[in-house]
Amino acid sequence: MAEAIVTKRCCHCNEFKPISEFWKNRSAADGLQYRCKACQAAATHACQTTERGRALCRIRALAHQKTAKGRASAERQRIRQRDTGMSKARDAVKFAVRTGKLPRVSTLSCPCGKQAQHYHHHLGYSREHRLDVLPLCAVCHKAADAKRYLSSSTTCSSQH
Repeated sequence: MAEAIVTKRCCHCNEFKPISEFWKNRSAADGLQYRCKACQAAATHACQTTERGRALCRIRALAHQKTAKGRASAERQRIRQRDTGMSKARDAVKFAVRTGKLPRVSTLSCPCGKQAQHYHHHLGYSREHRLDVLPLCAVCHKAADAKRYLSSSTTCSSQH
């Protein structure tokens, strides 16, 4: 029967250390990094403080950006940077619907008379206006968003 690993030898400093001194690495046979945390930190610091190391980091970052995972990560970062509180406002509305403070949008109608499909934050996404929403159909919601970005007017268009 296989015994549990209690200690491991660091390949850098050649010392036996408890497994808590090694970072996890799923691709390794034992599931742990081959360097201990202290040696890994020293190697990372040494790499980041030299010009060659910084150049390698830039090259790795550029290579990562060319992968699908890197592009998705960059897109999430761009969204976070331009997010004006929109995601927090949407989450607040979802929570208010779930707790019964706001009715489900499917039970409401748009001012144009159609079935409402979305809540529109007509006063913006700031904290004090997160629950100041209008139920709108998809067409009116798109028109209201277009008006918001093109001008200061934020009223719902009732013409389709």
